[in-house]
Parts: sequence; structure tokens; C-alpha cells
Amino acid sequence: MGGEPRGAADDEAAETLVRRLDEITGALEGLAAVLDQEEDLSIILDRICRQVVRAVPAPTW
Repeated sequence: MGGEPRGAADDEAAETLVRRLDEITGALEGLAAVLDQEEDLSIILDRICRQVVRAVPAPTW
């Protein structure tokens, strides 16, 4: 930001962040579609849980 060149690690971190945001955006779009179509709460909750599991990264600890 201060005029210093970005390193490869910074580029990789930025690409990872953008990829994650794209995945989360896709999951939210899918969720919105389900909420528009489904009326059964148990089906909605099941699909929400499946999308969250796919979108949220596992802890690395």
C-alpha cells in the first residue's frame, strides 16, 4: 500500500480470499433460491447446513 512491491505470498493470499468470497457468494445465491422455492422448514434447514459445510473452511489447528 505504501508504494512497496507486493510479494508472491500477498498475491496468493489475495487470490485465496477472492476464491473464498466467490464460494460464499455462490452459497448465498443458492440459499436465496432455496428460500424462494421451498416452504418446508426442515428441507430449508438441511440445505442451509449443507451449503455452510461446503462454504466455510475447516479449522487448521
